[in-house]
Amino acid sequence: MRKQMLATVCAALVMVAIPVIGVQNAHASIRPHDSVTYAGITFTRPAGDTCQGPIIGAYGSSALKTYITTLAPLYCQFEIGPGGPFAGNPAAAPDVVYASGGDSCPGDVYAGSDNTDPVLGLSDVFANACVVEGFSLGPNAVTDNAAFVNLVQAVAPCPNANVPQGGTITAYAPSTQTPCTGGSIDPAVNPLGFCAPTNLSIAQANLLWNQKINNWSKIGGCNQPTTVDNRVAGSGTRVTWCFNVYSAGVDSCKNNGATTGPFGTTGAMLTGICGPAGTTPGADGLDSIGYASRSGTLISGQTGNPPNRTMTQCGIVALNGVSGWNGQCDPNNAASTGGSPSPLDGVSTCPGDLQVATDQYQAWGYEHLVVASAVNSTNQPAKDFVSWATNPANDPGVTIRSTGFMQSCQMGFKRSVDGGAPSVQTATC
Repeated sequence: MRKQMLATVCAALVMVAIPVIGVQNAHASIRPHDSVTYAGITFTRPAGDTCQGPIIGAYGSSALKTYITTLAPLYCQFEIGPGGPFAGNPAAAPDVVYASGGDSCPGDVYAGSDNTDPVLGLSDVFANACVVEGFSLGPNAVTDNAAFVNLVQAVAPCPNANVPQGGTITAYAPSTQTPCTGGSIDPAVNPLGFCAPTNLSIAQANLLWNQKINNWSKIGGCNQPTTVDNRVAGSGTRVTWCFNVYSAGVDSCKNNGATTGPFGTTGAMLTGICGPAGTTPGADGLDSIGYASRSGTLISGQTGNPPNRTMTQCGIVALNGVSGWNGQCDPNNAASTGGSPSPLDGVSTCPGDLQVATDQYQAWGYEHLVVASAVNSTNQPAKDFVSWATNPANDPGVTIRSTGFMQSCQMGFKRSVDGGAPSVQTATC
């Protein structure tokens, strides 16, 4: 009898325990995961993220990686701070996570391929530019938010020199460092020569990237064959450069080096031309030229004097006599580091930014935050983040400027297509 009673009690305990285990598992299944996959792309939450709610997946242009990873914790602080939508509840607050990407058009395509998950496409170009490049934007309509301004610069090797244009890309470098000597010195005679000229006209860039010039000496450089590096189709940096060098909607840049050259597909691959610090230039040697987003030369979103840079053996080659480089001026503190009042609004602005804002430097475009247009609760977190990020009251330009970009409100001109004719607008900041 006692054995029967014991068996009955044990059975009862088991029956009680099973539902409890089931409830625990049910709760686990609805808790946000540290790694999620949206439309084939996996996003893994970095260890230590404060916000632990649903993951907002950001995918696309590598030029925007530092911007997104810098802004994400600021957005988290807003969400869980006083008055935020998840005040005091980090477990429920959405977390913006960047996945290893690379190019802009895949980011646009990604946003148009998933209208149910909270995904964000990162792009350096208008979505229509990707159609020109041969991409299908996916079955879903996208909302394209042109958030701020990007510029692309020609870069070429210049060993042992330190000042753009034609010098090592270390922003705010002391003026005592040595500039490149320009394109008149043949590296066969002097290995410290700079094969590319220190300046290209738009017409020369047009011929150069279409492989119509085969020796630097034809445009003021040294007597060496040209090697022109490019990016793959779909790269926003490529679209911005090539559409401005040719015309809106026209990519006449030939694919030399696009898939096999040292530039690869992203700005992170620039070491093939420039080489790491303390070494000679990479595989292409002194006769190379390529292009990079100014933001692509940043290692991190540091502010102050100076932020770190990735390219220590290269220099800027000016375009139509201007470079878009800020030299010794900190764009977050232009008033005290060499800026001058802009004729557009009187605000102290760094020289390179001023060249872009007045359309003297013409290879510029926009950075885009792209989301699916569909209205539903599951993709709303991505839209909420974009709405917050594009409100100047929340990010008054510090993150934008510290990661190499410009605020749209600095501009005296605007465009509606990549490489298109600029029209006048009023600068407001």
